[in-house]
Amino acid sequence: MCNVTPPSHSNRKSFSPIIVRESPVKRIAQSGNLTGEPRRVRDLAAELHALAQKWSLLHLEGLQLLTAMVPAVHRRREEGIESSVLQDQCNQLCEIHKSMSDVVAIMDTIAKQYRGLEVLRKTDDQPMFLTWPPSKFSEVSSRLSQAYRAELEAKRRVVENVAHGRDEATATYYMALWMHQVYIDTDAELGLESMLLETGLREVACASSR
Repeated sequence: MCNVTPPSHSNRKSFSPIIVRESPVKRIAQSGNLTGEPRRVRDLAAELHALAQKWSLLHLEGLQLLTAMVPAVHRRREEGIESSVLQDQCNQLCEIHKSMSDVVAIMDTIAKQYRGLEVLRKTDDQPMFLTWPPSKFSEVSSRLSQAYRAELEAKRRVVENVAHGRDEATATYYMALWMHQVYIDTDAELGLESMLLETGLREVACASSR
């Protein structure tokens, strides 16, 4: 039978305690309010979300308008006459695009504010909420504004060309270009959703136990 000598206290390694920084998200439930930089970061994230929702509404409004414009373009080509209805629709589409441009301009401003915060806290790039440091907010907001700006440019081509299409097929192509929003990809959408989760604006959906 083997005799096992228990380890002495002198052989045990000592460990330093790990200090976990309390998240401001947790403090919201306790005090009801955020202040200072965390409050500003959270407010900007909420504004980005509201802008993305506004863009979605404008996108759908433009798509409905284009759906009505396609047959109007076809009739104009077939009948060889100018349509006042089509002109009115073009003007409406221009206004929608202008509103989208305003959305992107505000997104650019928010990205610059996040960038400013990153610069101010360059020597203290610690998480402000759960895991994201200021540099992550700057990175995601910049990528988001760039995605929407690229999509805005694609939609500008639609606005300028849809009424001058050679036939219905060309007009349909421009409608599809407006509809699919290839520049606002999954990465951009996921980045915004992750930002909402990080700042406590979106709760994590937990699967129910079976």
